Amino acid sequence: MKYFILSLILLCCSVFVKGQNQYSAEPSPVLLKERWEAEWITCPESSLYDYGVYHFRKTLTLDSQLDSFIINISADNRYRLFVNGKPVCWGPARGDIYHWYFDTVDIASLLRPGKNVLAVLVWNFGSYTPGAQMTLKTGLIVQGNSSLEVQANTDKSWKVYHDPAYSPSIEYLQDVGCSDILNASLYPWGWENLDYNDTDWIEVRTIGRGQPYGIGSGYDWILCKRDIPFMEESLLRMNRIRRAEGIDLPSDFLKGKAELKVPANQKVSLLIDQDFLTTAYPELIVSGGKNSLVKFTYSEAMFKDGEKANRNEIEGRDVIGFVDKFYPDGGSNRLFRPLWFRTYRYIKLDIETKDEPLVLHDLYGMYTGYPFKENASFDCDLDFMKQIWETGWRTARLCAHETYFDCPYYEQLQYVGDTRIQALISLYVDGDDRLMRKAIKMYDYSRSYEGITTSRYPSRVPQYIPPFSLYWINMVHDYWMYRDDPAFVRNCISGVKTILEWFADKVDKKTGMLGAIPHWNFVDWPTQWPWSKDKPTGGVPPGGMTGGSSILTLQLAYTLKDAVELLDHFGEKDLAAQYDSLRISLCENTWKHCWVEKKQLLCDD
Repeated sequence: MKYFILSLILLCCSVFVKGQNQYSAEPSPVLLKERWEAEWITCPESSLYDYGVYHFRKTLTLDSQLDSFIINISADNRYRLFVNGKPVCWGPARGDIYHWYFDTVDIASLLRPGKNVLAVLVWNFGSYTPGAQMTLKTGLIVQGNSSLEVQANTDKSWKVYHDPAYSPSIEYLQDVGCSDILNASLYPWGWENLDYNDTDWIEVRTIGRGQPYGIGSGYDWILCKRDIPFMEESLLRMNRIRRAEGIDLPSDFLKGKAELKVPANQKVSLLIDQDFLTTAYPELIVSGGKNSLVKFTYSEAMFKDGEKANRNEIEGRDVIGFVDKFYPDGGSNRLFRPLWFRTYRYIKLDIETKDEPLVLHDLYGMYTGYPFKENASFDCDLDFMKQIWETGWRTARLCAHETYFDCPYYEQLQYVGDTRIQALISLYVDGDDRLMRKAIKMYDYSRSYEGITTSRYPSRVPQYIPPFSLYWINMVHDYWMYRDDPAFVRNCISGVKTILEWFADKVDKKTGMLGAIPHWNFVDWPTQWPWSKDKPTGGVPPGGMTGGSSILTLQLAYTLKDAVELLDHFGEKDLAAQYDSLRISLCENTWKHCWVEKKQLLCDD
């Protein structure tokens, strides 16, 4: 019972209730216009660019209880903030180096007269950094909102510890980055608490003051105010154990009402089924079991001979996926939580004890995602339609975090082609347009010297799918149709014009259709347009690279219809008329060159 109560206490420490962070605050307007007093800090004994996990601490002394104590915080790659041992927030929301977001929180309720401690976990995944995570170098910055909070500013009064307990797990890699290996015997347990002895920690190294846009003669990160809410984090109990080997299970273990005791020198394997896909931080609380191994394998489906099948079937199947490894140190109530959330329906838990028994007090997930709410409703007398709605909304939620995701398991990248649909779903079901606005801005930021957007952004590896730039224009038009926000849309018009100019310049004067177009002109994945390592331009229709593609030409014509309405509305009437003429010409010439009367079909080219 005492461990169950401990679990409840730990869960109650979570500050996210259906996406509303109780500490969220607003930054001082001065911090958006002037150079910050705070310095970016890092660990002086470590590479700025390689894999590393770091703990930072700062002791504050207050004369009295305060009504407000607001700080602004950011880090590269990621951070998690604690105040006097309590978790406050994590971030920063993903952006790029030129739009590096910071978070603002009021921590007064966690402070007390006398000594207090700010503790920040920072990690840089180095060469294993996720594809959607832009990065410059390892760093942390904390800036007080006013003169009241100046003692919180990051400077050489802060201390740092490079944690050797962590190493990257690379048994299974995709674009979401590495998993974690944590050796508990090397971990500084209790480091986030006020009474922790940090005498042996070292003084930080400063690497430059914080700067917002427009005030510097040279930049590292350009700091921007967070423009979306904090992510939701809420308790999600794991549903059932489908398979157990090497142990008899207490029936209430996954409910948090019973402990699971693994004897010494024992091998145990559990297959946990959430019954649906989710995105969550799994949290495991254990005692004892020195030198044991607890291995987590996360999968969205079971595999047989390397192939997926019915997601519900487990017979003769096994999990393949991301792997976390945790080596307990024998201590009491050790909490393992991965640095980044995991996507899973199935978790295979493999445990191997040595000379000590291991006690698992609790295992659960902390669901995380963008705090969308299901404000729209759907009603039908067909049960399967209701199930489709439920599955669709769950999918939409799992694919929406600090950006929209193409998929939460393999890539977590924000592609224009996926995002346009996801943004419309967000508007119709929730009505919250903040993530859509951010997506539109991020793609606009990604435009290259050529004038087109990248296909996905933020992304450490640039990728250009020219039709996706057209979809971005459609997204701008969608937003204009559904939101009364002319100032925001007007700021996108210059991007619309450069994209249209890029495409118009590539219309073949002989055919009147699109000619040769560089980059990856992806449309879809029919079997006739395969992808392979030797042919990385799969999904491209005939004529997609060399010219004369009916599909790409008509996609341009379709987008021109939206663009003409935007240009006309925002005072570009002559340009609107010019592009409307081009739209008509593209349609007529596609019909002329590609229509086959006998088949009543348009050719691909």
